[in-house]
Amino acid sequence: MNINLHIEECLLLYTMLLLVFVAGSYVLFRLRRKAGGWEPSRSRLMSCRKCEKVFLLKRQQRDRRCPDCGEPSREFRPPHSVLFNKPR
Repeated sequence: MNINLHIEECLLLYTMLLLVFVAGSYVLFRLRRKAGGWEPSRSRLMSCRKCEKVFLLKRQQRDRRCPDCGEPSREFRPPHSVLFNKPR
């Protein structure tokens, strides 16, 4: 079985494979970016008053105590900065 490919056919095959690879990479990139777009609920994000640890309450958790030191916690407030505040 002898396969004869001319240079034009090789370049066309190479170009087609490269385009398929780039398109497949783009599709995978979009799928991974969409799946990784998790944002925590701000009402479940807490901050400890004593040790200043920031943690996320579990779904059914009612106790708002720090998991490390056991002190009561408050809702997390991001630092006031132009970088962190989104325009409303």
